[in-house]
Amino acid sequence: MKKKITFFAYFYVFFLLLNVVSCNPCGESPDKYKVTSFIWEVKKATLGNNGSYGLSDIEKGFVAYNQFAILLYPEIEEYYSFL
Repeated sequence: MKKKITFFAYFYVFFLLLNVVSCNPCGESPDKYKVTSFIWEVKKATLGNNGSYGLSDIEKGFVAYNQFAILLYPEIEEYYSFL
């Protein structure tokens, strides 16, 4: 039993050191993200003849139902786990 515990302790320390050494050149990178809010815009969408589309501001305060577009941009928080 003592050999198993010693083996797992060495195994854990080995992978802990391997992770720290392998990530030093690239720097820290976030491993969890949380969406805190959205930035949104209301636009008028138009479809061209060749399949392309365009977005423009809504003029005169109204737009047809099939041309209504909502753009959502998430604001995120990044979380880092330190070993």
